[in-house]
Amino acid sequence: MTIMEPLNIQVLADLPEGPGCAGCCGSCEQPAGGEPIADSTPVLAGFDTAIAMAEAAADHNPTWWNEIRARADDPSAGEYCSSLLLGAMLESSAHRLGVPVADVWAHIRRTGELPL
Repeated sequence: MTIMEPLNIQVLADLPEGPGCAGCCGSCEQPAGGEPIADSTPVLAGFDTAIAMAEAAADHNPTWWNEIRARADDPSAGEYCSSLLLGAMLESSAHRLGVPVADVWAHIRRTGELPL
């Protein structure tokens, strides 16, 4: 997955090794012409707001972040979606590290460090 590809928060496992498809990323669900099949998966409410707010925060620009939040149709939907995305990323991190998710949550609470 590149930074420009859409995020599917249901995909938390690495791609399978070897030939065949486990249906995890959808990349093999393309017709012979190479054009991807239209994705009918609904985008979470607030997803665009959450991503834009994350980009502004990563840019260390609180003015931009607040502008996005102020202009959002439903800022609380973006905030909730941000929490869902953070939770999915932390669960994925635990999976990659091979540790129980509860241990990752405890580590974050204890140290404030994100194991990403």
